[in-house]
Amino acid sequence: MKFHAILMVRDEADVIAESLGYNAEWCDHIYVYDTGSTDDTWEIVQECASRMPQVVPVKKERVWFHDGLRAMIFHQFRHRSKDGDWWVRLDADEFYHVFPTEFVKALRPDETSIYHAYYNFKLTREEADSL
Repeated sequence: MKFHAILMVRDEADVIAESLGYNAEWCDHIYVYDTGSTDDTWEIVQECASRMPQVVPVKKERVWFHDGLRAMIFHQFRHRSKDGDWWVRLDADEFYHVFPTEFVKALRPDETSIYHAYYNFKLTREEADSL
């Protein structure tokens, strides 16, 4: 079982190296598509790819984001996957508290997809004032 991740980025220079390093610990392939960064995101992706074979820089082009871009990447690289592999939607600024390689072990064979839940934490004015 392998894990293929699709990572769409734009202006993520502040977090992309950390994100790729973290996700390279459990992903077999991370396909990165840059939708037109104006910072150093793409250069950082290229540098990470030179050290991490899991990182696959797909392309950088200035386009409006839409979910169909992920479908394009899936179509381009689906030949690399086999039955039993997983495809993961990654966001550069989100980190799993448990690697997917661990939590899929608890699934039944007939469970073939996983949905996510977001938990947003925010600092309230009162909390900020008490610091």
